[in-house]
Amino acid sequence: MSKHTTHLLEDFCMVKAHGTWYDNTDEIPPRVSFICDLLHERGIAYEIDKWHAINGVPLYNVYVHGESKLMVIAHHDINNKNSQNANDNSASVINAIYLRELSPDTCITFTDGEEFGGIGAQRLSDRINEGFFPNVTAVLNLELTGRGGKNFMIGRGRTQDNDLRDWIASEYACPIVNVPFNDSYILESNGINSCVINPLPTLDEPDLKRPLLEHNGNKLDSSILYLCHSERDTWDKCNFDEMQEFVSDVLVPLVSSYEKR
Repeated sequence: MSKHTTHLLEDFCMVKAHGTWYDNTDEIPPRVSFICDLLHERGIAYEIDKWHAINGVPLYNVYVHGESKLMVIAHHDINNKNSQNANDNSASVINAIYLRELSPDTCITFTDGEEFGGIGAQRLSDRINEGFFPNVTAVLNLELTGRGGKNFMIGRGRTQDNDLRDWIASEYACPIVNVPFNDSYILESNGINSCVINPLPTLDEPDLKRPLLEHNGNKLDSSILYLCHSERDTWDKCNFDEMQEFVSDVLVPLVSSYEKR
């Protein structure tokens, strides 16, 4: 990740949202504008999908089309407008864009409304099932990807039969963990093969108060997960080197390997 790119997370965190998706208007929200401007600067074509929820409030998904069978997604909406929302989920947005730069055929989506029921994931599910993304057979959801590098876990999800989850667990020998609601829950409920991936930093000393996770022979620190939705979720608690490692050493080969299946 270039020196310029390392500052993008801070820049993105400084973009003040009007609030949650309930506060959306017909004017493109500031965080969506930031994403689109960044894609444009990097010569990446995108499409804004604007639709309206039942109460008439507009929502905005951003699609970056590609030829890949595996789509990678990250939600851009927020829960707390007073938070920098760094690890949840600004880091994942930046990482998804960086992945697209390294893997230009990868199909990417930035979803709205994840924090309040996965509304954007439902919209994405409908588009996938309608054939709008004809090559996509599975969706990998990036959540809380600001720390961890090569060390990660994946979410168990809500269904027993999940080829993507089982394949990743087999290929990377990573832990499968029960996780809170995320966009993958909605995708799975619509018959789409999906799971969430969360990198975690290594733990110097075991914390017996929390379940101990291990990957690549390292004990993992899950405490960063507890920053979600709080004002403590700041950009300086992420690690740019680990973000780069996660994208280049995990996501790029993962997408490439999935395409060869």
